[in-house]
Amino acid sequence: MLYDITSTYFYATRIPKVRFGHNKDENDQPQMNISLVVTKNLGLPIFFRTYEGNISDVTTIQQLILDIKRINFQIEAIILDRGMTSRTNIRALATDQIKIIGGIPLTSNEAKKIVVSKNVLLD
Repeated sequence: MLYDITSTYFYATRIPKVRFGHNKDENDQPQMNISLVVTKNLGLPIFFRTYEGNISDVTTIQQLILDIKRINFQIEAIILDRGMTSRTNIRALATDQIKIIGGIPLTSNEAKKIVVSKNVLLD
């Protein structure tokens, strides 16, 4: 299963869920966030969800877990980008026996300790 979130900006401000937030396009427009879950092999959509424009990517994982349970969708692993990993999300996914494939922010002290303990060199 692949999960990603994107944002789209609007010039209108009276659309539900349109809010000012971290704008990836670096403009000053209000936006809405849209998440999409697709199958790993064929990229077939499973479901999508819209979020307010001021919701950060990392905070959407809890809702993703609830959505997976709601539709009774069985997954072995989820692929996440660095913007979605956090201690809370990793623990929540592990609690539900969901394997994680993804980047860990280089600012993570825990990640740095693991890298140092394994004698891994970073360029």
